[in-house]
Formats: sequence, structure tokens, C-alpha cells
Amino acid sequence: MMKANVVDLITVSPEAAGVGTEPLESTRTVYCTIRSIGQQEAYLAMGQGLNPELKVILAHDFEYEGERLCEMDGVRYDILRTYTTETDEIELTLQRASRNARPVPEPEPTPEPSGTPGTHGTTETGTPGTAGTDSAAEGVG
Repeated sequence: MMKANVVDLITVSPEAAGVGTEPLESTRTVYCTIRSIGQQEAYLAMGQGLNPELKVILAHDFEYEGERLCEMDGVRYDILRTYTTETDEIELTLQRASRNARPVPEPEPTPEPSGTPGTHGTTETGTPGTAGTDSAAEGVG
């Protein structure tokens, strides 16, 4: 026997938001059944750069109104595709939404050689104590 769960289907209305504000969202909570993604479907999707995580099955296809986002247990998902079965159930294939993705850290900037005494850069003055080459001393003979 499968356990019944709930999913919040999210409708985003960007036109209702003002400039510089977040789009308005409205949610509807519906009952669903959760199933895993099949191995073949997962591999085919990964070849397209997608990462489906699970399927949500709604008992009636009329419960789905074209939403592109949903949320379950505090995790937001993109709805990748839908499939209506012969019994009028509708399967929603879900992928974790990009807003839940972990940010990629910025690379640390690489310091450029400054050429000052005490650094590993080249100095033009030939100041003693530098690790660089003394361009004035080269070629003197």
C-alpha cells in the first residue's frame, strides 16, 4: 500500500509584481503519491542535462493546472514533464529547483607580482633582499 502525501503546486505571476520585486506566488495543496524515477528514464534525462529525482502522481488530471513549480517537505522542485495515464491520473516528474542548488563559490583572486622589495617579483632597482632577478646587474662584465 502506498502512503498518501501532499504537494504544494505553485503558480508564479511575474506580471503582478512591480519592478525590482519578487514575482507573486500562489499555492494549492493537493494529495499525491510519490514514486521513484526509473533507471532508464534517469539515464536518458541525465544525457539531456536534467536530473529528475522523483515522480508525484495526482489521482485526477484536472488537479494539475499547468504549474511549473511545486514544493514538498520544504524542498522546491521544477516540474520537468507531465504524463496522463489511462486511468486519468497525472504523473509529474520533478527535479530539485535551481533556487535550492548550492551556490558555487567564487574563485579566489590571484595576486599579481608587485615588484616591490621582499616579493618574488622582478625589481628594476636591484634592491638587496629581493628574490627576483636584478636586471641592472645582468650583462655587466
